[in-house]
Amino acid sequence: MNIDKLDSLKSIYSDLNNSAIICDNDYNIIWINNFTKKYLSEILNKKNLKKAFPIYNYEKITEKILEKKTCETKEISFNFSNISLEFIPIIDNFEIQGTIVFIKSSDPFFSMPFSLDIDRIISAVSGQFRSPLFSIFNLLAPLSRRLEEYELYDDIEYINHIARNCYKMIKSTVNLSEYFKISDSSNEKNGNNLNFKRLNINKYLEDLCKSIQIILTSSNINLEYTMTREIIITNIDPERFSIAFLNIISNSCVYTSPGNTIHVSLERIRTDAVITISDNGVGISKERLNKVFEPYYSYNPNFISESMHTGLGLTIVKKIIEAHNGSYFLNSVENKGTSIAIKFPINDDIDVMPYLESNTANYIANKFSPLYIFLADLCDFNTF
Repeated sequence: MNIDKLDSLKSIYSDLNNSAIICDNDYNIIWINNFTKKYLSEILNKKNLKKAFPIYNYEKITEKILEKKTCETKEISFNFSNISLEFIPIIDNFEIQGTIVFIKSSDPFFSMPFSLDIDRIISAVSGQFRSPLFSIFNLLAPLSRRLEEYELYDDIEYINHIARNCYKMIKSTVNLSEYFKISDSSNEKNGNNLNFKRLNINKYLEDLCKSIQIILTSSNINLEYTMTREIIITNIDPERFSIAFLNIISNSCVYTSPGNTIHVSLERIRTDAVITISDNGVGISKERLNKVFEPYYSYNPNFISESMHTGLGLTIVKKIIEAHNGSYFLNSVENKGTSIAIKFPINDDIDVMPYLESNTANYIANKFSPLYIFLADLCDFNTF
């Protein structure tokens, strides 16, 4: 299986509050997500799905997979629960690369393993959206290519419209999952499970900005950036920090007008790195300024109706920055624009080599990277 494809699937389903398994075409188990490792680890020990669930007719399942169709089995008893398996073909360039398998059950254990409070329920439900959305993307890609063969370009635009709406839903589920993950009291005691890496923030931020420029090409919104010439090394979790950064950029895109410009800058102020993102959009009134970091608060001027909002974007930004021992400052003037400055400590330990982060090509290649999840629904381009 293509490594980029496998990595993108891992990033989507790693922390899903349900069991997800990736198999090759012979049902050998390639990877299982964290939920499966924690609660159904014996499946991995079998090494092959046929051995883990020998009761199923895999010839019939394979027939469905080869037809590029989803297949769901009947319920069986397993570990004192009734479960069924959903098989979804992994398609790349018209070829079946393997199968992703979801273990489904009406038992609350499989969807809400920690507690039944309302936050967990919302988190679990948001996680469940990813399975059907992935299924839709799997079908849209070959359908788009087939329409292109017949030069049905108007119909391809319908496909892209569906894909962009899928991205809107994925963006909402990612923000919901991220919010509950980083708000979990057990995670807070463990540093919110951040994966810190010591890296060159200049290169990391420049690569991210270049990638955003490419994505925004069709949106008629410009992004400009300026970086200090001084190399700044710091400890951050690249993926979580990109989620915070792209939430801010996404907000700037939504609340500005076509033709306007978003500015990003990086500078060193004494022992801190400071990233500033500013726009000349609609701005925020003084009475609303103190509310924008509150959970579920969403400011929607009447003319903004195209994007889905959970009201968690800036809440997540706040929590991720704080988890990095950083701080932030928001300044906004109604009808003139908004700027947010993020400050976090520099790591000057010269004895530790900085980690080399992904380049622009890697950001663009992964269609399920935070870059696409947070910006694809705002742009008009061929998703496939």
